[in-house]
Amino acid sequence: MQLQEGQVKTYQTEYGSYEAICFDLEQREYWVKRYLNNDRYEVRGIIGLGGFGCVFGAYDRWNYNKKVVIKAPYYMGDYCFPLISRGCNTFERQIKSLNKIYEREKKHLSRFSNAGFDSIVNLNDYFLDISLDLGKKFRDAAGVDYYISESLRDHAPYLVMKYIRGEQLKDIIEKKGISLEESLSLARQVLILMTYLHEVRSSKKGRNFYYLLCDLKAENVIVTDKNQVSLIDFGAVKVHWCDQGEIETPIFVTDGYAAPEVYSGSLEFRDNTRIDKSFDIFTVGAFLCHCLSRQHPQIFLVNKNPPQHQFNLEKYEQIPPKMKRIILKATSRERDQRYSCAQEMLADIEKFQEEK
Repeated sequence: MQLQEGQVKTYQTEYGSYEAICFDLEQREYWVKRYLNNDRYEVRGIIGLGGFGCVFGAYDRWNYNKKVVIKAPYYMGDYCFPLISRGCNTFERQIKSLNKIYEREKKHLSRFSNAGFDSIVNLNDYFLDISLDLGKKFRDAAGVDYYISESLRDHAPYLVMKYIRGEQLKDIIEKKGISLEESLSLARQVLILMTYLHEVRSSKKGRNFYYLLCDLKAENVIVTDKNQVSLIDFGAVKVHWCDQGEIETPIFVTDGYAAPEVYSGSLEFRDNTRIDKSFDIFTVGAFLCHCLSRQHPQIFLVNKNPPQHQFNLEKYEQIPPKMKRIILKATSRERDQRYSCAQEMLADIEKFQEEK
């Protein structure tokens, strides 16, 4: 994980001043408290920033200064920022919605951390603390100034996870590429995890369900020195209720990695009942295509509104014909023409490895 260090400064708000770390990101300043959770964690740098969250490198001062990763909501990102101009009530509703995504991620990670998979990063801690993003004055489209409520400002969720020594798969692909054998090894690890997630379980109320990974992509994968996969973002994991045949909450996807059926529902995809295990299968096919072609799956979009794929792999001579067939089957536009389950795709990959 690459760490971008920031500058230690004093952040002044209407509610007081805080010792903070300031980062210059894409010509914008981003601030975070230097010490979090009653001074237990000292933030040293930032690892990544996205539309939903930011990831920091920090030290656990209560545990021999061990390195940890802290993930927090990014309220100035694409999910919340556009609603600032709509006024305090609308913006606060969106803040609460983003906080619920983090609460669900904590819930899922708590269940998965002891499952025995190295590909699932361990959740070490979860706490609430001040968000400096929300400590400033905002202005709506009518020019009226407002402040976010103290309860939201002072109770932003933070996830603390084990620090993984490795490199983001996206960076590996861009810098030097990744071999066929390494790509197959990573896909195999993902499919083994996916098989576990897709197992039908029963809730406390007796309802059957299974998990969907939903947002597999190279940006969410850390590859360790031992070529082990570590998935660093479980915020998109969804529960699929078998009796209703649909997911629990709206789904947020990455164009290029997302199967075409996701775009046939409502704007928020809330009522799309066609998102099931085959959706995850599609993302694995897109993942393999990204690894082997060194092209983001968005390159293969022939239409962007709604996105439609055409995985034309003929010019990529480095991809063996049998591997192309595996990718094309996994990414078929028709769900019933894809692999029926993760185990079936895993079997084809293992057979291909044996025949090489």
